Amino acid sequence: MDTNDALLLDDDIFFLDDNNEAASDEEGVYFIDETDDDNDEAASDEEDVYFLDETAEKCNDTEICCEKSCSNRLSRCDIQNAKLDYPENTTQQNNWIVHYLSKFSQKKLITRNKIISEEIETNFYVAGKCICEMTWRNIYGISKYRFDKAKERFMTGQTIHIHGNADRFKLHKNSTECVGWLLNYLHLIGEHLPNEDKIELPAGMTKKDIFQKMDQEIESSVPVKTKYRLWQRFCSNVKTTKGSSFSKCHYCISLLKNIETSKLEKNTTKMKLIQEERIEHWNDIRDERLDYYQRRDASRQDPNDSMCIIFDAMDQCKTSVPILRRRVSKEIQNRSVPPIKTYLTGALVHRQGVNAYKKIGYCFFDFTQYTHDVNLNISVLLEILKDFKQSHGKVLHLQMDSASNNKNCHMIAFGGVLVHRKIFKEVYLHMLPVGHTHEDVDAMFHSIAEVLKVDVITFKDLIQQIKKVGFIKTAASIQTVWDVKSWLEPTMAGCHNFNDCFHIQIHYNKDGKIVWNYKKWAKSQKWLPDSNDRTSYLNDQDKDGIVIFKNLPPEDNPLIKEPCWSEDLKKQLQNVKNKLLASGLLYEEEQDWWENVTTENLQEPVLEVPECPKQFLIPYDGIREESAVPEELTHLKQRQKRVNVVYSGKYVPPCKRLKLEQSESVNCHDAQMQSVNEIDGRFPVVTKSGRKATKFVSLHD
Repeated sequence: MDTNDALLLDDDIFFLDDNNEAASDEEGVYFIDETDDDNDEAASDEEDVYFLDETAEKCNDTEICCEKSCSNRLSRCDIQNAKLDYPENTTQQNNWIVHYLSKFSQKKLITRNKIISEEIETNFYVAGKCICEMTWRNIYGISKYRFDKAKERFMTGQTIHIHGNADRFKLHKNSTECVGWLLNYLHLIGEHLPNEDKIELPAGMTKKDIFQKMDQEIESSVPVKTKYRLWQRFCSNVKTTKGSSFSKCHYCISLLKNIETSKLEKNTTKMKLIQEERIEHWNDIRDERLDYYQRRDASRQDPNDSMCIIFDAMDQCKTSVPILRRRVSKEIQNRSVPPIKTYLTGALVHRQGVNAYKKIGYCFFDFTQYTHDVNLNISVLLEILKDFKQSHGKVLHLQMDSASNNKNCHMIAFGGVLVHRKIFKEVYLHMLPVGHTHEDVDAMFHSIAEVLKVDVITFKDLIQQIKKVGFIKTAASIQTVWDVKSWLEPTMAGCHNFNDCFHIQIHYNKDGKIVWNYKKWAKSQKWLPDSNDRTSYLNDQDKDGIVIFKNLPPEDNPLIKEPCWSEDLKKQLQNVKNKLLASGLLYEEEQDWWENVTTENLQEPVLEVPECPKQFLIPYDGIREESAVPEELTHLKQRQKRVNVVYSGKYVPPCKRLKLEQSESVNCHDAQMQSVNEIDGRFPVVTKSGRKATKFVSLHD
């Protein structure tokens, strides 16, 4: 057989020379004898065929695999079976090589030129036959460079190869824009769940709806598959549900049901109209959240002008006492020691510079000894305002949900009292629709739930754990609840039919009366009632705003509301007390606390009769102490604000120019004399070229 005759063996081509000696080059070309020549004459175009060229005929002794011609001892089946264990992925192949070296290699110390070095000796096996390194590499298609790199990793003790681009995620410019839009939109439209670090989308909203909205706003050219991959990587904490885990938005649920009905009816026109209405509703919610974030930032940037407070109530199950997690399992706790529920009212005040979080947290507890109504919320609000009596600003923004204990006539009337006593110039009440009310105050509740994943035996332990949250300043039981409802009702004019109003403004109208205006959405152009629109008010007295009080607000202060401890709470407290004392789970200090606890001392005692916190608030236009401004800084400010009078014609000396200005206007004369007094009656001389001279001219000269 001639040397140009070829035999095909799957992926490898074997060639025959005249001397029947096995030879191999670096690229995996094998030479075999004539015995297998007749069986492998046909070659397929679909296979990887390598033909013998002139360089193969001229191969020298250095290209032979080894002296033993170990390649002749392997059959085609041996090579095929050996390749079955070789992975296809490049990274997995590198790990396979290192693993093979660690299994069949031994490290040895070799001395060369009086230098001791460490090398490895490896035995290469295929089908139980020991072969040389070159034949082994040619079978698996491993280059010399790649094999040497694997030996270096094995010598350094590295057993796993990590690709250089591992954990590196590079975004294209369009993908970066999509990620930014997604994170911003989901933050505005989603509900931040208080019990876990996740965002829940409105009922019925899908990823497809969000991607369609994104295409409309940024006109991205990113493929759909890439959008889903970006969602999976950057928005994995966002949940899409058909219904909300908490309170539901009835409008969202109704639209979703109508869409499903129109799909069954195959009415595409109706379905398209409903989808447009749903998108408009989602946009309204997005604008509402964005408006709240703008008010929040304004409160941080200019605290002397406005103040933004958001408050809400936390789930009672998370702050119950005792909490037994490590000493006893949760199932045994619920079966043997039922916890006593506490009611937590939390609030956030947004301020710059107070801490790294740019917000201050307040937590006030009660054991249901007070009715959870507007009296409790106003009392909590007064306790918060008492800490900001020197810097509460001129405008108050209250962000809350649309529950009945927040959105009522008494809360509006209390805002009118704050305006009447000039504590604030204006008071705004902002509410989000039901089902879209979760905000950053719920994130505070999530932080509280995280720090309470320990054993909490006493109420003191509960307070200490909550104070571990970095931005929470106050955590205590509510000391005093004021009976604001009974105090305001005799003077209130009453208001009705404002359940669809989400923004309320309380202020003085042009007639000097305390009134309130409303609008549904933050993007609405005008406040209602509008004096120019007769359809916006029912009575003429509401033409310039809804009247709050009949005559004048009350001038006295509200009375204290006494706590009412229920008999069920007393029985439950005694039951838990007996079980805990008999369980043997308490330490000495905890046992002393439970032995002495009663409904009377469960709440911290009031040492003195408190005064109404409104007496501690300072009106916005009152006299406040201001730090003295240095004289040098005053002169610099005056120089920065001063603007020279530009004129045309001939040059006029400063003295004559001043006299001309005094004769033209008396007001200008007064303003100019005030400026003269501030700089001791001296003016810099200005030359014809416009440069200021070092000499000063006095008006008294």
